[in-house]
Amino acid sequence: MNKSQVIAEIKKSRKEFSYFFKRYTYIAHPTRGKIKLDAYDFQTEAVQLFNESRFVLILKARQLGLSTICAAYIAYLMLFFRDKSIVVISKDGDAARGLIRKIRYIFENLPVDFKRAFGIAGNQGRLKLPTDNKHGLSLNNGSYVKALAPTDNAGTSESLSLLIIDEAAKIRNLNTIWASAFPTISTGGRCIVLSTPWGVGGKFHSLYVDAENEINEFNVLRLPWHVHPDHNEEWFKKETRGMTKKEIAQEYLCSFLNSGDTVISGEIIGALKENILKYQDKDYLDSNRWIYQYPEHGKKYILVADVARGDGADYSTFLVADVENCDIVCDYKGKIEIPEFVKLVIDTANMYDKCAVSIENTGIGYAAAMRLAELQYENIIYSIKGSIQHVQVLYGTHRKDLIPGFNLNSKNRPLIINKMCEFISEFKDARLPPRLVEELRTFIWYNDKPQAMRGYNDDLIMPFCQMLWLRDIMIVKYGADAEALLDAMSVSTNTIKDVTGFKSDEFSTSNTRNANVNKRIKNIYGDELANFDWLVG
Repeated sequence: MNKSQVIAEIKKSRKEFSYFFKRYTYIAHPTRGKIKLDAYDFQTEAVQLFNESRFVLILKARQLGLSTICAAYIAYLMLFFRDKSIVVISKDGDAARGLIRKIRYIFENLPVDFKRAFGIAGNQGRLKLPTDNKHGLSLNNGSYVKALAPTDNAGTSESLSLLIIDEAAKIRNLNTIWASAFPTISTGGRCIVLSTPWGVGGKFHSLYVDAENEINEFNVLRLPWHVHPDHNEEWFKKETRGMTKKEIAQEYLCSFLNSGDTVISGEIIGALKENILKYQDKDYLDSNRWIYQYPEHGKKYILVADVARGDGADYSTFLVADVENCDIVCDYKGKIEIPEFVKLVIDTANMYDKCAVSIENTGIGYAAAMRLAELQYENIIYSIKGSIQHVQVLYGTHRKDLIPGFNLNSKNRPLIINKMCEFISEFKDARLPPRLVEELRTFIWYNDKPQAMRGYNDDLIMPFCQMLWLRDIMIVKYGADAEALLDAMSVSTNTIKDVTGFKSDEFSTSNTRNANVNKRIKNIYGDELANFDWLVG
């Protein structure tokens, strides 16, 4: 090409990015080698959206070539526009640097006349850039691109023309990155966020949902596997052979609900959402005590609580359940100070027929559990020191081996969570409160440990797990085992009623075998069970 032809081609390429892609953009195909980028319609639509919108969010399947399209778009911006500052963040440093390699490949395979015109031609027309390394590239016109790992302060150092976040759903600290990086594009910069789904509740999911509801400025493009003209049913069956439902949902179907590492499967969560409880009333000062069923005469209830400081990210919570069928009849989730929360717990427990109360006693929960005992609430669940057992105590105790509240620890945490999983798997049609179901949507496996997704909480989940555990162990199996029951009857304290419902001084260690035990031992709710004469011979 002569000089005038080169100038004409550059002008046309600058005006029509699709022309530049098809005529001058080469990519490295995994099986065919060096080929021209002949963009498909859905890829061209994506680039049009890049040009027309400041904020673009793409929910995509894999194997659609979107990373290659992003590389071509970055090369286009850097070549034809001055002083473009571009940052690419991906799920890890290697993935971000992979995009840099694709951009460099495009520069390297431009016509020599183009390279000379852009000032990036070295000896024999080889590529020569001011900055050329695995972390970034720059041109003589002031434009540059950097690849960054997903650290909390990624992209915070300067104002950006374009921020690209690739595989955003798999970046665990995306909340923090977004909060720190957003100011860098607030003066007019653009942002492209793209990813396959990775469950619900993460920042990528929330950006997508808010965009769908027109709450934020993002324009959404959803690209499932079948938008590619070469992907037919036969191809899909071949590609997904041997994959799990979750893997297929994540990699090909663009399904948030079924794609994540949630402890409870997306399918079950979907069923729970369809069958969600409707509250009858919201009361208390902050309207966060939700009542689903008012107390019914003759029914027995249990209240299980989890305590937070009241000024942080976590919430103080409790739920009240019908012991017989595990129906949740009331719950609370709010931020109030501990003394006020304990008063609310007592008020609610009294409303539900002075039901048994269990407060998680780890951390600051210990103060709340002790306060409940100091206020002489008459029906408290106690934990036994050095064990995972729990007993119900009526009207207090002086036993030094008992601590008010539920002792959640590394031994019983997996057990009680497993109890919840078993319950929900068996009773898929269970009616659960909306705030509990919302927490289940973001309760995930991370490093082989079930926990709330970063930025979310499990403040109602843990009381729910504890309730199911207590109900099963203390009611179905009569609470403590035979040895623990005998121990409870044998300890001399004072005349305050203990777990058995009898005055403990009647069962002092000196007269245990002569004690009048020809009575019917009561379970934690006062129902008569079996005769335990055989325990003491």
